Amino acid sequence: MLCSLFITTGMYAQKKEKSDIRSIKIAMLTDRMNMSPEQSQKFWPLYNRYENELRVIWRQKKVIRENSKNSKNPRHDLDRMEQLDGRQLSIKAKYKNEFLKVISARQLAAMNAAEAEFKLLLIERWKKE
Repeated sequence: MLCSLFITTGMYAQKKEKSDIRSIKIAMLTDRMNMSPEQSQKFWPLYNRYENELRVIWRQKKVIRENSKNSKNPRHDLDRMEQLDGRQLSIKAKYKNEFLKVISARQLAAMNAAEAEFKLLLIERWKKE
């Protein structure tokens, strides 16, 4: 019973941490993009779909990286990573056009810059831990 309490508490802490990280990312994007309320209302559902599609790719790539040391077919892994990179670019291209229907090119550039800055902040945070 005590073990399940620790597992449950640990899972809650992870979910809370992910939620906190997501909140920081949303705040950073919102601040940098300077969207109107109307733009925000249309942008966030679109962004969530975009991020969900990319998350599928990120998870698949993570599995390949984690299994690469014991891979029986590294060439296949390299080919699969290349395919996933292409899929990632396709998703970004598709959503670029969708984003530009809602926000300006300047705001989209600000979104990309804020995402890159956010990734650097996460890396710095992990280095300190």
